[in-house]
This record gives sequence, structure tokens and C-alpha cells, in this order.
Amino acid sequence: MATSLLGSTLPEPPFYRITVDQLHQMLTTGVIDDGEPVELIEGLLVKKDRGDAGGEAMVHGPRHAKAVRRLSRLGLQLQASGFDIQVQLPITLSATSAPEPDAAVVVRDADDYQDRHPSPSDIAVVFEVSDTSLPYDRDIKKRLYAGPEYPCIAFSTCGITSLKSAEVRMQKLASI
Repeated sequence: MATSLLGSTLPEPPFYRITVDQLHQMLTTGVIDDGEPVELIEGLLVKKDRGDAGGEAMVHGPRHAKAVRRLSRLGLQLQASGFDIQVQLPITLSATSAPEPDAAVVVRDADDYQDRHPSPSDIAVVFEVSDTSLPYDRDIKKRLYAGPEYPCIAFSTCGITSLKSAEVRMQKLASI
């Protein structure tokens, strides 16, 4: 993709990609504040859009918050089956991707992940609640969760909740 600068067309510069370990080091040393609305997607730090269109990025819209609260209530029901739910916390998909889905159903108690984030073999289902982020979640995130670069992905379903149409789409991921 080319960028226009003072009437000239310049090639897009290459990005510097980082690893999950480098991200954790940046969090540990305070380069990035814990809780910053960022996630690591294929080596790139991506600012999370948590707001309604035009709103603050860090603020959840009321409809998004309601949907996430509903997902978090699943935790009590899941525990009886040996699963748990983590809400808006990182999962580690590879050395260069640590997205933060709105919810992830994990195969063990969430307290078991004190020394690491859940990896693909620990995850049954991921959920993304989409309002302003529907195209990003449907295209980038869904591809990330099912992409061929992650052949060890154990989970087979990605729930994308569209707040605009009030529907939940449970989609079998292509690589499964």
C-alpha cells in the first residue's frame, strides 16, 4: 500500500515485528503499561477498539459490556464440566500472536494459568463481541484463530457476536 506525502507516492515502510516474549518483557519493564488496550497480532502491536464509533478506545460501549457480562456468566455452568471461561484476557497462539478475545472457554480452571496464558491446546471456544470491530473480528481475528500458520489449533469454533444485528454466529473454523 502506498502513502501520499506532499503529493509524492512512497512505498509503505516495513514493520518491525515483535514476539510474545518481547511483549511480556515490555510489560514487565513498564515500556507498555499493564492494561494498555493493545494485543499482539502476527508480531504487530494492535490498539484495541473498545469504544463505540467515535468513542474512547479504552471505554466499552454499554451493549458490548452487556454481551461480555453475559459471556462471563457461563463460567459457573462450565466449571461443572471441567471448563472455565476467561474474559478479555490474552491467549498465546504462537510466538508472535497473543490476541485478547472477549471470552475464551479454557479446558482447565482459569487459576491454572498463573505462569502462562492459555495456548491452542487449552482452548475450546473463543468469542469476539463485535460492534464497531465486526469487519476486523470477522476477517483478521477469525483468520488468526483458524489460520494455516497455526496448524496446532485445537479449538474448532469461533463465536462472533454482532451487536448491530443482535446475532451470534458460531462458525466452524476452516482449518479444522
